[in-house]
Amino acid sequence: MTIEDPNLKFMKEYFSETHNKVPLSPPCGLKLVNKIITESLNEKYRLVLGLYLSNHNYQEIAKEMNISVTPVRQKIYFIRKTLFDKLPKS
Repeated sequence: MTIEDPNLKFMKEYFSETHNKVPLSPPCGLKLVNKIITESLNEKYRLVLGLYLSNHNYQEIAKEMNISVTPVRQKIYFIRKTLFDKLPKS
């Protein structure tokens, strides 16, 4: 039986939307995810991630940041790829 950190549920759901297989075991906690985000993403990318994880859609994020939807999609793709590449693999 595997015990999973309930605080990582949102990350599992976030990555499962893209059908990526991301192992999030107890050693990979919120502190590690926060460290990856802080060290790997600049302020604009962290803002996009925060808005996206707060259930804002691409159009709302674009309006909030005063940019078009295409850069928002590109930023979210880059964020997902960065997190996927940096999270520990099993």
